[in-house]
Amino acid sequence: MAKSVSPKQLARAIGVSESSVKRWCDDGVIHTSYTPGGHRKIEIDQVLQFLRNTKHAIADPEILGLPSMLGKQTWSTQEAVEQLQDSLLKNNEELALAIIMGLFLSDTPISVLFDEIISTVFERIGNEWDCQNVEVYQERQACQICRRTLERFRALTQNKKIQLVARGGTLNGDHYEIPTLMVEITLNSMGWNAYSLGTNIPASSILASALEEKTDLLWVSVCHIENRDRFITDMRDLWINRPNQIPLVIGGNAFTPDLRREVPHSIYCDSIFQLQNFMQSYPTLGTVNRTPSKN
Repeated sequence: MAKSVSPKQLARAIGVSESSVKRWCDDGVIHTSYTPGGHRKIEIDQVLQFLRNTKHAIADPEILGLPSMLGKQTWSTQEAVEQLQDSLLKNNEELALAIIMGLFLSDTPISVLFDEIISTVFERIGNEWDCQNVEVYQERQACQICRRTLERFRALTQNKKIQLVARGGTLNGDHYEIPTLMVEITLNSMGWNAYSLGTNIPASSILASALEEKTDLLWVSVCHIENRDRFITDMRDLWINRPNQIPLVIGGNAFTPDLRREVPHSIYCDSIFQLQNFMQSYPTLGTVNRTPSKN
């Protein structure tokens, strides 16, 4: 995917005159930087923000490094779920990216994209796997395609306006990478500098990252717990030793109500929508420290 384009390239991509694009650049409608020689240069993330804000059609998406089918179809939420599931199971990575990018450019909220579409797709794939209608390789393939697609999507949704830093991932035995990647993308889109450290990480290593690098918030995604007692011990250590009592955000369907009573945390979020709502309250977030119930 191209990192930037010239006004001429953007004009060709969206089917307008070069002079119109230059005028938008000079008027501040499109955020523009300049080469040492004084030529206008437009970063791709700024192009896509412009397209999302204006709902402008794309005539030739390949100029922007996007799938050629982008813009040729629109999807309802249900249609998007069915088409995305089909593309992931059939190894059609370009269609998967076209669906996700098409929804984003049509101003679908990230919370809807993640909670109602991608999460629903993997719930359906999981159900099909349980019923032996999906092979193991297809489920793994779907995860890898989705991960690569989201990594491409991540570069287009960053909105770093503040200097706050968030880090997180999953603990030992939890290999589910899509949820923690979605958290990273969500926080980046809200102006944070968010870094997913990955999956299957010792709690001590997550803590080390927060102690050694500037960190204003930690998150832990919990989709699978290999050893309950170890998980509780690790989370308590993470809570006690985290620097400056920064917020510790936890999400994931394996973090059950009984665990929430035993494991200290600042916030539990059961959806990306809820995460966004909580993050909008920052920096008061750090005062919502919950300790385990003694009952």
